[in-house]
Amino acid sequence: MSLSFSVLFGAALFSFLALRFLTPIAFAFKLLDIPQGRKTHAEPTPLIGGLSVYISVLLMVAFAAPLGEHQQAFLIGGTIVLLVGMFDDFRPLGVRVRLLFQMLAIACVIALTDLKIEQLPNLVGSGSFELGIFAIPFTFIAVIGLMNAFNMVDGIDGLAGSLAIIAIAGIAAFATLRGTGNELTLVLLLGAAIIPYLAHNLGLFGKKVFLGDAGSMFIGFVLAWTLIAQVENEQQTLSSTSVLWCVALPVIDTLGVMVRRIRKGHSPFKPDRDHLHHIIQRAGLSTKLSLMVISSAAVVILALGLIIETVVPHLALLLFLSLFGVYLFALLHAWKVQKFFKK
Repeated sequence: MSLSFSVLFGAALFSFLALRFLTPIAFAFKLLDIPQGRKTHAEPTPLIGGLSVYISVLLMVAFAAPLGEHQQAFLIGGTIVLLVGMFDDFRPLGVRVRLLFQMLAIACVIALTDLKIEQLPNLVGSGSFELGIFAIPFTFIAVIGLMNAFNMVDGIDGLAGSLAIIAIAGIAAFATLRGTGNELTLVLLLGAAIIPYLAHNLGLFGKKVFLGDAGSMFIGFVLAWTLIAQVENEQQTLSSTSVLWCVALPVIDTLGVMVRRIRKGHSPFKPDRDHLHHIIQRAGLSTKLSLMVISSAAVVILALGLIIETVVPHLALLLFLSLFGVYLFALLHAWKVQKFFKK
């Protein structure tokens, strides 16, 4: 499971160099996020964070960290997602076009690996039930859902990248706990490559950059398939419920917002400002403090998941759904949450 420090450092270094190289190119070709509408940043910002992460991962795979067959397929499918995301960043595509290519990328991975989500956990107790003929459709829904979850939470500086690193740490922690981690090279390289992007995105050094749809979708795609592979491998590195704790906040927030939109009679895909980071900011917290609160919550939920999976694994799904219920209640009464923070 582990990679040497030098390989991980190389991934971070290549990502840093890629950011420096791509920034002037982004301005030359207008690959920029222009402030308008719901966007609050002050000046045009390069949409190259995801591309720098991808280039770094690709270089390290080529020269220092070869991948197994499954991970090669994840990278091939991820390349399709990244390229479509780049076109969307440059000139917005329609929802149907993006969805078509996302489905193509997923179909590519399934065809190359025969991986799919074949079972779901029981609500209470051990064991699981087989999806049978619904395995492939459910896999499409799950991967597209996680891709778009990371895209939707990419609303304030550092959030999508931080949640991705927490998810990767969760995968590594569960693998260590079970002692059966396999094929994590790609996702560990991804985590190392995200760090320089985060530093730029948070203004710690260099010019600010954004992930763009290319980056958030690519990260979500790789994470989704890594999680599926860890559940469906022979050793079952992760249980079906362990997956949920690794990506709890992006999943819970996205599902909660979609439920709220439907209750309002809107499309579940209609953009709004009802995500957790929006609610916390309206309560008066700064962007950086909002990031700290949400990231801390993600770490606490992950730690809680690790404890639950160790002590009472048969109740894991029930407890996760209870957590979602609490969040949904808070979301539907967001004004009370904001009032609480303002006290």
